Amino acid sequence: MEEIPISVVMSVYNGERYLALAIESILKQTFNDFEFIIVDDGSTDRSQKIIRKYEKKDSRIRVLVQENQGLAAALNNGIAMARGKYIARMDDDDISLPNRLELQYNYMEAHSEIVASSGLAIIINKWGDEYEEWRTEENSSKIDSRHIDEGCTSLCHPASIIRKAAWEAVGGYSSDLKYAQDLDLWLKLGEHGVLANLSVPLVLYRLHSNSASGIHRQEQYECMIIAVKRARQRRGISEDNSLRVFSGELVPNEKTILYKTAQYQIKKKRYFKAAIYYSSWFIRSFPSLLSDWLVKHLIPHSPWLQHTVEIVDRQHKQIQELQEQLKK
Repeated sequence: MEEIPISVVMSVYNGERYLALAIESILKQTFNDFEFIIVDDGSTDRSQKIIRKYEKKDSRIRVLVQENQGLAAALNNGIAMARGKYIARMDDDDISLPNRLELQYNYMEAHSEIVASSGLAIIINKWGDEYEEWRTEENSSKIDSRHIDEGCTSLCHPASIIRKAAWEAVGGYSSDLKYAQDLDLWLKLGEHGVLANLSVPLVLYRLHSNSASGIHRQEQYECMIIAVKRARQRRGISEDNSLRVFSGELVPNEKTILYKTAQYQIKKKRYFKAAIYYSSWFIRSFPSLLSDWLVKHLIPHSPWLQHTVEIVDRQHKQIQELQEQLKK
């Protein structure tokens, strides 16, 4: 099997809402020498139809359809058929920035000691607007220390690139872990070589209250504990009070996201968009009687608020039209 530079691997499970954007962000990369392996992990929505549509358009796409087995098994199956020297991860609801693969390939080629790397991520909400930046450790020793001491991943999984030889050497993803597979993999790879982060944004990382990190917080926390304990046993680290696995909130609630988005848009001098988010946050932050009063009495007498509501309605109609096009 002839080796190629990069295999992009993405697992999809009922990801129809954002899937087209995710696929297109890979196909439009400035680095073109890659294959794109998409694993449909038993989707019951229109995901497979969307995938097949793009498969017909671009010969770099290779599709694997399987019954639902979970993320770890889906990724293991996809990577097993990969021909790439490097494995670039991608999620079905994120967006890779255009030069992501080019930056990562050049970086890994220049640093043979690095087994996996990632970079900065701009966090976006479910509507696609930015509300935070994920900045993490760049020092390799601190990256591994944070993993083993706190259970906090310092590599953004959907923005990561991994040497396939190293992935094979550590046995890939642990399929018995339903969550925190990325942390478990970083801990294993950290014992095999060096982990690193680029200091530039690579993806728009969609994180919202319906994300797996928000819905399955307790299960994820339990898997994080298991991953860290396994790594400590492999490394001969005794169990003591130094185990400080993070148990706080990973995903803010919707009101917090609205407020953070408004603040971020102000920072970027997008004042009209910021005003829309501040208005949404305000309406959701007060009792429903006040919200009803605002809708009935304030909006009809405010041309600006009327205009804002019209824009929101137009956006909803555009989303519905896009969904209807994808059904065809």
